[in-house]
Amino acid sequence: MRVVYKLILRKCRKYININRGVAQLVECSVRDREVAGSNPVAPIFLKNMAGNKILKAIVQGRVQGIGFRWSVQDSARALNLNGWVRNLFDGNVEIEAEGPEEKLKEFLEILKKHPYAIISSIKSEWKDSKENRYKSFDIRF
Repeated sequence: MRVVYKLILRKCRKYININRGVAQLVECSVRDREVAGSNPVAPIFLKNMAGNKILKAIVQGRVQGIGFRWSVQDSARALNLNGWVRNLFDGNVEIEAEGPEEKLKEFLEILKKHPYAIISSIKSEWKDSKENRYKSFDIRF
């Protein structure tokens, strides 16, 4: 398997990001780069994590006690985002999500449309992600 990774690296000129023992590959297929022959089952797609961002958001309003965190988790998982959501003692909800910027913007729009929440404001802060901090999207208590 290592030989295949080295060949992919040589042909694609992109790096494999290894985070906590999990290799994530760059967008490149073995077949397209003529590394493993013409086997159509052989393409390996790897995710380029270099363009990821981190969204930190505080959602203010009536957002506790209505299933908002579970809805946030479902939306984030559907968009393949990683991170967490938790209630704050002041009645707000804090969210930290990591993923491609386009998906995070879509995620923010979904947050505004929760059927039972009355959101007064969403304060958001954006940062570049240098590495993958999270493996999944969780609810913290």
